[in-house]
Amino acid sequence: MKRYFVLFGILASMTPVLVSAADPLGPPKASLAPGQLGLGVEYSYAQLQLEKVRRNGQTLPLDIDDMHTAYLTLSVGVTEWLDLFLRVGGIDMEGSRSRDYRKGKGRYRDDYDYDYGTDVIYGGGARVTFGSIGNVTFGAVGSFSYAEFDGDYLKLMTRLNGPGSPDSQGVRGSLDAELQQISVGVGATWQLREYLSIYGGGLLHHVRLHQGIREDYVPGDTRASSSNERSTVFKNDDGGSMLGGYAGVQWSISEALSLTVEGSLTEDSLGGSTMLSWAF
Repeated sequence: MKRYFVLFGILASMTPVLVSAADPLGPPKASLAPGQLGLGVEYSYAQLQLEKVRRNGQTLPLDIDDMHTAYLTLSVGVTEWLDLFLRVGGIDMEGSRSRDYRKGKGRYRDDYDYDYGTDVIYGGGARVTFGSIGNVTFGAVGSFSYAEFDGDYLKLMTRLNGPGSPDSQGVRGSLDAELQQISVGVGATWQLREYLSIYGGGLLHHVRLHQGIREDYVPGDTRASSSNERSTVFKNDDGGSMLGGYAGVQWSISEALSLTVEGSLTEDSLGGSTMLSWAF
């Protein structure tokens, strides 16, 4: 019974920082014996802040307000110090952005809502053990993922001044997008008890979203036409926005089954993840 109180105490203390900027990573070390297989069910929630830097130095921001990802992961132990894994699952994502501007004597604001929909995501990665000192093991973990979306978006144009303001008009359209994520964590795992360990370290999380939109034609609206198509690449590679840290706790329910709760944080992203893994 004591182990349950220890686990719940650690989870409660981590609640304020259980924010994951990336796909689920797990402990930064190899965990499987050579030839051993592992099967995992993983879920993560994230929020991202991306941007496009224009040639004039101005930035075009994009907020990914909600990103839900669920994976089925197959792992294999290659050597005592190396594990490899492959993932496939589903992802659901929504985003938004807004901009204020002037046109003549008028002041306007455009609000964009992006519904990327639910699509397939897949990826893979590796976990490596560098060495250990006592109950502390040092290593690294890296992962990548890729997804394509076909969704919809809504553009709401609002006049902020003048007679009858605020006056709004909406334009609907379609979108397609490609999402790529690369995550690398380097750190240590501390074995607190036979059944309980905590881990953490530095994190690099790179996101690239290539997005194309097409506005539907609205009669009388000169700002939207049947040929109004645009393609934009949003990233998070400005300055140190890719860098942060991550931490987690892993509980061995049995010799083969383990539960992991993980959090990480970078300058431009936050979320949370959990993993249920079975080694056989």
